[in-house]
Amino acid sequence: NLSSRIGSKERMCSRSTGLAFAVALVAYFAWNHLPKPSIPSKNWEGRYAFDGHRSLVSPSSLDEITAVVREASEKGRRVKVVGAGHSWSDISIPDDVMMTLKDYSGLVSLDVDRKQITVKGGTLLSEMNEIVEKHDLALSVIPSISSGTIAGTISTATHSTGIRYGNMPSYVVRLQIVSGTGTVYEASRNHNPDVFNASLVSLGMLGVITEVTVQCEP
Repeated sequence: NLSSRIGSKERMCSRSTGLAFAVALVAYFAWNHLPKPSIPSKNWEGRYAFDGHRSLVSPSSLDEITAVVREASEKGRRVKVVGAGHSWSDISIPDDVMMTLKDYSGLVSLDVDRKQITVKGGTLLSEMNEIVEKHDLALSVIPSISSGTIAGTISTATHSTGIRYGNMPSYVVRLQIVSGTGTVYEASRNHNPDVFNASLVSLGMLGVITEVTVQCEP
């Protein structure tokens, strides 16, 4: 009868939805837990290759970063920082000097009272999650792929979901930036606010983001 057919279709729909969710869940955990390459050879959908650079640098200190930028500036060369390679477009494809911050990552400080974490620019979101969780804190938003760097994530306005939450840059309270001439700037809403606001979704145009302070929540 009609009710039996409707019930059968509802059960089939439920099973199909459950299967699709399970497949998506497996894919998510596979992507976020399998080892990732230190330096991407292509962006994550495979459309653009990171093979046009003339030189590759992997600085491990602020002094090394500023030295690379200053030398490039003096010689008229272009430096492009590449994160984890999750951009859809070719915006991060380098044509001269390719800089990776894979060796410039990790915790700088954690202010539990203010619920703020400061990390180096090459730190992965997954690493930040592990750190704040130990102190009963959490990032307010997190994208579905947590293997991106914090500098790349805020530079491209990466978002999560929910109308009550902003994108990742919305929770940044302080930045340290190396400009195109090698000058180190500190910026926040109260200090160098113009630089701060422009740098939140800068697409890499204003320099190298070397430190980021993010507001967390319990």
